[in-house]
Amino acid sequence: MRAVRVAVVMAALAAGWVTPACAQDGVDAGRWVVQQATTPDHRFRVWAFVSRDALAAADKVEVVDRATGVVVQHIDGIGGMGMHRPAETLLHVVDVNFDGHPDLSVAAGDGGAGPNNTDNFYLYDPRTRQYVFHEVLSSLTQVVINPDHSITSSSRGSCCSHLSETYRFVGGQLTLVASWEESLTADGAWIETTAGRLRGGKMRYQVKRRRPPAELPGR
Repeated sequence: MRAVRVAVVMAALAAGWVTPACAQDGVDAGRWVVQQATTPDHRFRVWAFVSRDALAAADKVEVVDRATGVVVQHIDGIGGMGMHRPAETLLHVVDVNFDGHPDLSVAAGDGGAGPNNTDNFYLYDPRTRQYVFHEVLSSLTQVVINPDHSITSSSRGSCCSHLSETYRFVGGQLTLVASWEESLTADGAWIETTAGRLRGGKMRYQVKRRRPPAELPGR
C-alpha cells in the first residue's frame, strides 16, 4: 500500500490534478489555524496554506497544553496537498490503536481524482507524552477506523482494479489480517478476485475467476 500511495501521488502531480500547496498560484503565505478538534489535555494549531479557491493544506502542527497554553510539541514536515475542506478541520482526533489515548490524523493528500486520499497519523505515547508518526498507517489510503477495533484501507488503481485491506493492532503492532483485491486480467477475459485472511500467523490467499459482463470496458 505504501507503493500505491507513492504511485498515486506522483501520478496526480504529473497529471496536474493536484499541486503542493506551496506551489499553487494564489496561495497565501501560510498562517496558524486553530483546529476544531481537541483532547482533554491538548489544543492544536496547524500552519495552513489556503488558496483562492479554498483549498487548504497542512504543513506543520503545534500541540498546545490546554492548562498552561504552552506549546509542548512541534510536528513538522507534513507537506500536505490542497484539500477541499475548511482549514480548521485539517486535523482530527481519533484513538487509532484503541489504547484509550487519543491520536491524531492530519490531511495529507486527496489522491487527485478523489479516491486514494491519505492522512498522516501520529500515535500518542503516554510515556513521552508525544505524538509519534506512524509510517505504515500514513502510507495507507482511504483509512477508516472501525468500532470493532479494525482498520480498513481501500484503493483504486483504475476503473477495473480495486483493493481493500483490513488491519488490527496485535501486540502493539499494526497487522494485516484480511485483504480483498479485484481486477480485470490484461487480456480482458476474466475478472480475478483474490481474498486473503490471516491464519496461523500467515496470510492465506484464494484466487477466483469469473467472466466479466460483455459491456465492461477493456473487453
